[in-house]
Amino acid sequence: MEGYLNKKYIAVCLLSGLFTVCSEDKNAPVAIPPVLSDIVIVDKTVSTVTLAGEIMDSNGYPVMERGIFWGTSLPLDENAFHTPQPESENNIIRLTLEELKSSTMYYFRLYALTQGGTGYSNMDSVNTDDGLGVVRTFILSDQIQATTALAGGVIDFPGEGSIRERGVYYAASASMANKDSVISIMERDSFVCNILNLHPSANYYVQAYVKNTYGIFSGETLNFTTTSGKPVLHELFEISVFLNSARIIAYISSIGDAPLIRRGFCWNKEGNPTIADETLFVDIDPNNNNGFYTADIKPLDSNQLYHVRAFAENSLGITYTSSQSFITNNDIPAF
Repeated sequence: MEGYLNKKYIAVCLLSGLFTVCSEDKNAPVAIPPVLSDIVIVDKTVSTVTLAGEIMDSNGYPVMERGIFWGTSLPLDENAFHTPQPESENNIIRLTLEELKSSTMYYFRLYALTQGGTGYSNMDSVNTDDGLGVVRTFILSDQIQATTALAGGVIDFPGEGSIRERGVYYAASASMANKDSVISIMERDSFVCNILNLHPSANYYVQAYVKNTYGIFSGETLNFTTTSGKPVLHELFEISVFLNSARIIAYISSIGDAPLIRRGFCWNKEGNPTIADETLFVDIDPNNNNGFYTADIKPLDSNQLYHVRAFAENSLGITYTSSQSFITNNDIPAF
């Protein structure tokens, strides 16, 4: 830095065929360089930094040049970048450096040059912005099913440059290892993605992400569990017992995440019946799959203990109610 600015005023005098360096007048005043204020970081972006300072005292000399030495490494010597400020009638030094690299540490030092020498400010440093933004992850909990889920993000700050992609990452582990992604087609600050081909009754982790000119930024990681997707039944609603039959009423509160395939009742004499035992299928109403359904199971033996369960099945599996027992009526008349 000194070498760049102070190669001044060496007079060479020719005398008697010899070169003699002219000495300064011993009575001349002592040269004092200007005094500068501390440097101030006014503003910064991903590719620019604006700096300012003031020449506090030029010590009686006119200012010949002022500006900034800057670079990405120390020391800031004559090999550093040097940006002079255009002519100015006041003592302010203010410059904006452009086309800087994002997420990079830069060092700065103001200078002012007079005939009294070169004065410098303190040295300061700043990291340029990374250009990335802020996004929050959300899950639509009422839209989670056995094999699908809806999740997305809200962009609180888009960062610098343009947004090129929005989406969500999802994975089966909290570390987001082996993650997949879904790109949203929504070009808004709030976006939703439909995650497909999930496994029933499985835990997943999801994270919103946004890609802009300078990279990818992600939101917090949230988790959800897919449903089983099977139908949901209440306990048997009513059992009316007769001599050789019983009337059973069941209630389906939800068909699950797929259309019903079949529904009905199963029974046996041993306990915990399944559709491998005696079974009666009840027709499915395509217009009303939820709600009550009833059937008469028969023929049954009189005065016999039976166990019965209702069931409903879709493509994701079968659901049974708990087993309930009853004894058919006795055909021997009472005396």
